Amino acid sequence: MFKQMLIRQKLMTVFLIIGIVPIIAGILIVQLYVSNELEQDAQEKLKAVMEQKKIQVLEWEAQYKPPLEFFSNTAMVLSGFDQLKQYSNRLQVKPESSFPIDTDEYKEIWNRLAPGFKEFQKQFKFDDIYIIDANSGQVMYTNQKEKDLGANLLTGEYKNTGLAKLINKVKVAKDFTAVDFEQYPPSNNAHAGFIGHPIYDSSGAVMAIFATQISTDQINSIMHKRDGMHESEEPYLVGRVDGKISFRSDVLTLKAYNAVIGAQADTEYIRNALNGEIGSGVFKGISGNNIIVAYSPISVFG
Repeated sequence: MFKQMLIRQKLMTVFLIIGIVPIIAGILIVQLYVSNELEQDAQEKLKAVMEQKKIQVLEWEAQYKPPLEFFSNTAMVLSGFDQLKQYSNRLQVKPESSFPIDTDEYKEIWNRLAPGFKEFQKQFKFDDIYIIDANSGQVMYTNQKEKDLGANLLTGEYKNTGLAKLINKVKVAKDFTAVDFEQYPPSNNAHAGFIGHPIYDSSGAVMAIFATQISTDQINSIMHKRDGMHESEEPYLVGRVDGKISFRSDVLTLKAYNAVIGAQADTEYIRNALNGEIGSGVFKGISGNNIIVAYSPISVFG
């Protein structure tokens, strides 16, 4: 008989708690039944690993906010939005319509903007870059040219996506913000998170949003680092959006239970952590075996 031990940590969404959405990270370890004393030692070890993962996640978060805040109001971005806005005005594009991307003039503008924006995307390993008109919700520019390029996020088919939610949050906050990971149809329904910052006009009003898409690969790469861990230990993340609790990172040791990003995850200890509790103990895990769990909150992109 085996006892599984797991550490988990609570991140205040995207892995983490991005904005106000909680995410839980856990560490899983399989162990023989042990005495109460050894069981306590195991909990302390798991807590130590949890703290290490917290540091790694916070370091990951810290690399994004400052450059996004800076770059969103550089001459490159301001000039890019100005060119796109003048193009829109010349074509008398209606606010409720999609943004025209098939003209020769638009292609020329895109070609002028792409080198600088692609370099920014490459440097910070984003999945995509967006310039979006704050008033109309029109996606005026993307690097990847997926189906969302030209879409209207207020009136079109993607108005309920994570990117649309980001636009609304940025307009309200008038500052840097983020939304949790969820399936994003223009990216083949892959799970994606978004962070964004306002582009201000001369009066300080939000005239556009500079946004980026974050891949789940980045958080998986953090959670799957196993330095100093037993082969059966594994950290993972869980989050709650619109009442649904699901994984925010793939749990490699629970592949047989479909413990992958987006899959439902609901146990007593997950609910405890999502409710803001800090603690540890023995619980019945997703696999049905007893596990030792430790959990703690952390605010990321909050």
